[in-house]
Amino acid sequence: MCSFYFLKAELETLKIVQSTIAKQLFIDEATVTPQTKFSDLGADSLDTVRPQILTLLYSCVSCMI
Repeated sequence: MCSFYFLKAELETLKIVQSTIAKQLFIDEATVTPQTKFSDLGADSLDTVRPQILTLLYSCVSCMI
């Protein structure tokens, strides 16, 4: 049960990160994979910071719920 929960949490986190990056860069969500580098997506340095901040904020909010 415990390992299943963590796997589910990791998949949900991956989906959130993929969605956030895709929205910020105006690209298809399927383009974003765990192996994709920001430079492969044509992102500049500011584009790499925004999704990290949004993901961190989402994590903080979901921990409080």
